[in-house]
Amino acid sequence: MPIKIVREKTGLGVTSIYEMMAQGRFPKQIPLTPRCVRWSQREIDEWIDERKAERRS
Repeated sequence: MPIKIVREKTGLGVTSIYEMMAQGRFPKQIPLTPRCVRWSQREIDEWIDERKAERRS
């Protein structure tokens, strides 16, 4: 999924997404071409589910 949708689903900004990726705290993008990347919808959904689980515990 494109970054616009990742931002909508997570509520995070572009800078936060890339900072968290660099820290290993957010799913990394998948390069499709030298100038095009996408994120796995499943990985983003799992990341959101993990945040929900952390909140419950």
